[in-house]
Order: sequence, then C-alpha cells, then structure tokens
Amino acid sequence: PLQTQAKSGGHTATESLLARSGAPAPRLLFWLSAVFFLAAALAGGMYIHISSALYSKGFDPLRVSLLVSCFQAGTALLQFFPGVLSTRFRLRSIMNLALPLTALGAVVLIFLGPSSPIPITILMVALVGGGRMFTSLNPLLARYAFGSVQFTQAYSRLQAIYLVGTAFTSIIYGGIYSATGSYAGTLWLMAGCMAVLLVLTQIIFTLVDGVRPRNGGTQNAV
Repeated sequence: PLQTQAKSGGHTATESLLARSGAPAPRLLFWLSAVFFLAAALAGGMYIHISSALYSKGFDPLRVSLLVSCFQAGTALLQFFPGVLSTRFRLRSIMNLALPLTALGAVVLIFLGPSSPIPITILMVALVGGGRMFTSLNPLLARYAFGSVQFTQAYSRLQAIYLVGTAFTSIIYGGIYSATGSYAGTLWLMAGCMAVLLVLTQIIFTLVDGVRPRNGGTQNAV
C-alpha cells in the first residue's frame, strides 16, 4: 500500500528515511497504526452507553443529566486541546498525558456511585469522555507518522478501519453488560484499550522519530 511518490524521487519521504536507516518498512508502520485506530474505536464506545451506565449505578435522572453534560464537555475539551497544544508541544507528550488520564477516569468511575462526592464523579466522567478524543488525535497521529505526502492515502484507509471498529463497539459494550449485568467490564476494557494505545504510541513515535530529522521545534509540523 501507500504507493504515492514524492516529487523528489522514487520513494515517499518517510519511506526513504526508513529505508536508509534500516528501520521497519512503512507497511509495518501502517499496520501498527491500523491496530491503534482499532483500539481507539473500541476505547470510544462508552459515549453511546454512558447514560445507561450511570443509571445502572443508581444515579437519579437529574444527576444522570448533569453527568452526561459533563461527559460531553470532557469530550469537547479533549478533542479541542490536542490540536491546539500540538502547535506548542510534542504530540507524543500530549498523548502520553491524555491517554493515562482517560484510563484513570474509567477505572475510578467503576468504584463511584450516588454516594460518592459529586465533584470527583464529575471529573472522572469528564475524563471518560476523553475516549472520543480520537476524532481529533487520529489525523494528527497519521500526519505525524506518514508525513504530508502519504497522509491522504494512509489516513483514508486508517479512518475506514476506525469506522468499521466503531460499528461493532456498541455491540461489544452492550454484550459485556448483558453477560455480566454491570458496566464495570466495559470500563475495564476502555482502560485496557488506553494502555494498549499508550504502548502503540511509544512504538510508532520511536519508529518515526528515529529516522526523521529533528528541525528544532518543527517536529510536529509534518
């Protein structure tokens, strides 16, 4: 895949760098990214089930409404800030912060209920809303990994994989609840996906950073 050619030669920019360095081929980079996009799709499934999850914990309708609003606010903020901050900070650093925070929200929310302090519950629900951050993070990661030349072709394929994953995510989350009678399993799954995504982040960025020239603060501008 990824046959687009750079004007300056017979290979794309990233492919040429990888080939000269002896690093894994772009095909490996693509499939690592594909696994990342699939895990991201699975991690973002709670947005469909958040109301049901809160009701199953015993929250009354008023608190559910409040917490769903906080969930949506967390989703909006964690979609907005990565794009803005990536112009000032390394994308890898942003993801190294955002992914564990979202996992933390999922794990802590498992143990919260109607009697828990409402400010803590609001914060954790907002962090769980970060599971939808990948609608903004995915294109940033793809552009970083594949560069401007390969971005369109790579991202279109990766986004198709992501959308196929989201088509099954709601069924998976609902199936876990039906089998266990609790949304704890789905939250553990979400946290586990965030751990997988964090590991993949380190691998992908290490592969790309190892061969891409460092031009001061412009490393993210690919």
